[in-house]
Amino acid sequence: MENKYLNLTGAVYIISKIKTLLEDKSDKGHTHSKEEIGLGNVENKSSQTIRGELTSDNVIKALGYTPPKENTTYAVMKGATASAAGTSGLVPAPAAGDYGKYLRGDGTYGAPTNTTYSDATQTAHGLMSVSDKKKLDGIAEGANKTTVDSELSSTSTNPVQNKAVQAELTKKAPIASPSFTGTPKVPTASAGTNNTQAASTAFVTSAISTAMAGITKLDFQVVQTLPSTGVKGTFYLIANSGRGQNVYDEYLWINNKYEKLGTREIDLSSYITK
Repeated sequence: MENKYLNLTGAVYIISKIKTLLEDKSDKGHTHSKEEIGLGNVENKSSQTIRGELTSDNVIKALGYTPPKENTTYAVMKGATASAAGTSGLVPAPAAGDYGKYLRGDGTYGAPTNTTYSDATQTAHGLMSVSDKKKLDGIAEGANKTTVDSELSSTSTNPVQNKAVQAELTKKAPIASPSFTGTPKVPTASAGTNNTQAASTAFVTSAISTAMAGITKLDFQVVQTLPSTGVKGTFYLIANSGRGQNVYDEYLWINNKYEKLGTREIDLSSYITK
């Protein structure tokens, strides 16, 4: 590294700068009186001496007036009521033995509410009522609540036990070949109805009465074709291709039309008797 030295010009410059900075400074032995700096009435005392000489009279004299004294007299607090607010004040002194109590809003000391409870049993109340405890004791672990309807309903959202469904299904008749007991009932069809609906005894009785009305005797006629108009009480027999006892088709004039009774043989003696 190349060495650099301060030349004469540089040294003169630095010395002049130092002289300028020292012109405003006093020499080491320079002093000032208290009066010169505005402290002519201040005595040079230690803080300990000053604290010993500081009194209330000195302060009042220095201030030029007597400060008002602070009121340190307080009344005991006034407790609140159901209709009036209390007032602030000194806390009332607790009596002997009240160390475990707390100050209430009414200004008195009260004991904390006992929050210690025993476990509930089936004979004594505790954290739950006796009835609730008995109810819980009767529920098996892992059981779920199931509400069973008293009857089947298409709008119910409750799960239904299988036995309830089975009990209701047992009361129902099967669709195919039902076997009824008691006195089953069916609607009575209108007179002249001719379809596959069930016929009530009232419908059959009415149809027989209507068919037999005005018939005073029975007659049988073997014909090749049915006449355009039949006569009440006359059975019209038309030969068919059957054999044995099924050689004729039988027709009866009822309600202004022919009703086919079936396929029978010519011998209708037993039928006529009945």
